Amino acid sequence: GKTVIGYLWSRVRYYKPWIVTSLVVPFVDREIFSAPGMSVISFDIPEDDVLSRYYFAAKSMGLDYVVRLTGDCPLVGLEELDAMISLCTGGYDYASNRHPVEWAPSGLDVEVFSFDALREAHFCTLHQGAAGLDREHVTSFMYRELRSCSYKPAYNYNPLAKMSIDTKEDYTRVVKVGQAVFAKYGISHTNSNVLDTYRELYAR
Repeated sequence: GKTVIGYLWSRVRYYKPWIVTSLVVPFVDREIFSAPGMSVISFDIPEDDVLSRYYFAAKSMGLDYVVRLTGDCPLVGLEELDAMISLCTGGYDYASNRHPVEWAPSGLDVEVFSFDALREAHFCTLHQGAAGLDREHVTSFMYRELRSCSYKPAYNYNPLAKMSIDTKEDYTRVVKVGQAVFAKYGISHTNSNVLDTYRELYAR
């Protein structure tokens, strides 16, 4: 009975209640994407310029670090957050289980970066304009140009297990896997649980 974002939100609040969680959306989408108890930060900024929304949201909240979880990846496991946060607080500008080296399938990726890295990415890519590649994808400048670290999880990577939602077929698959994962493991399921369930349902 929840929206995709609402499900992700409830899992973040369960697993990491200390995280200051906000949804950063285009101004016109404020009501569409909100969920009960969620802080929604919106800016009247071109839709493609996602980097600007992240920068101004983090700046307005006085954040030192940002954990990036996207609404099209509701099944992402949060068990790897502590390790990636430690990498960033230990000196890296950016840490992820998918960039720059791909250790997790699409939809199970987590990104952590410092506000300093976000600020540098924002100002160093202004010349690209609102529709620039680095403006839309937020972190590509960081893992390409700054001190980045790829976190390798313990589970085996399965490139076929696409758990991000881009199409109707993706949505159907994610809902099917998500329902099975939730029934077996509950709201605190891990990336490993998701991959095991995917293999059980699709035998690959």
